Amino acid sequence: MARLLAVALVVGGLVVFLTVHTQGVDHAFGGALARFSREDPPRSSRPAQPVPRRSVSEGLEREGRTLQPIGQRVRERVNRAMEDGARRHGGG
Repeated sequence: MARLLAVALVVGGLVVFLTVHTQGVDHAFGGALARFSREDPPRSSRPAQPVPRRSVSEGLEREGRTLQPIGQRVRERVNRAMEDGARRHGGG
């Protein structure tokens, strides 16, 4: 009996999925699911031009950092951690 219920649930779920996939949320089941779909805002409320994106170098300049290779940054971080550990444990 449990297997029959499981098969019925799987088949029912598959039917629902395929109906929504082929017809879309707005038209599946006579539009019954349309209230759950998000409405797009009107075009007049959207900005006319996209906001320009800053480049990486502009962001780094704003933060006062320099662009370094990843290996150099990792090496510096590991060296700092080693020095801090040595100081903490009396080795340096």
